[in-house]
Amino acid sequence: MAHLLDLYTTVAFSNEKICIYYGEELTKTKQNLDDDEFIAIERHPLGELVEMIYDGRIMDAKTIAGLLAYKNIKGI
Repeated sequence: MAHLLDLYTTVAFSNEKICIYYGEELTKTKQNLDDDEFIAIERHPLGELVEMIYDGRIMDAKTIAGLLAYKNIKGI
């Protein structure tokens, strides 16, 4: 895991800070979720994820910041 960036979610409203990390060479394992917790894991190439940002399928600010920062540091 490597640190990518930190961001404040709602400046002037809250002091919540989010630290975003990325990982490489990860190993898929069994999920240990609560009974009412459901997480779908999807894999997409980085280029497709960037397209998903610009066509509106990804609209979450922290996800957008993380993906674009990762794209930038990898020089892709």
